[in-house]
Amino acid sequence: MNDETLNRNELLNRFTVSFGRLAFFTLVLCISISVPALGSVQNVIQNVTSASLKIRVELQHGFTEDDMGKGRWHGSGFIIDRERGWIMTNAHVAGSGPATLTVQFADDTRRFEAERVFVDSRHDIAIVSMAPEDIPDNASQLTLDCNYELIRGTEVV
Repeated sequence: MNDETLNRNELLNRFTVSFGRLAFFTLVLCISISVPALGSVQNVIQNVTSASLKIRVELQHGFTEDDMGKGRWHGSGFIIDRERGWIMTNAHVAGSGPATLTVQFADDTRRFEAERVFVDSRHDIAIVSMAPEDIPDNASQLTLDCNYELIRGTEVV
């Protein structure tokens, strides 16, 4: 096992252990972007939008986790590691059968090939990868950070 594989496996283990039974929408609450740090709600929205992608999947034939035998669908994800080109999404978006995945940034007509790196259908989490050099310079990377205690009534953007 080389260093890159070891690091990837350690990171994926951390995602699986850290997020356990959390659904994807809860993960979005864990993104460490705060209004005070970025200055305004508009800046937060711009930062999140620039990290977001549309994911298109064309399934050739499904496995047991896939709802359909074949077909195509769209979903979304966000960049979590620019250097590796890693994008976090839902497992039901990434699918598990043989498929062609493409990603597209907001306000961009270009589509880029992507591939699955990790799919956990039990926790509905997946990591897909695109070529890092295809990520636009203005695209941001979102940092996952769930090391805080959620308090009822806390404002969320």
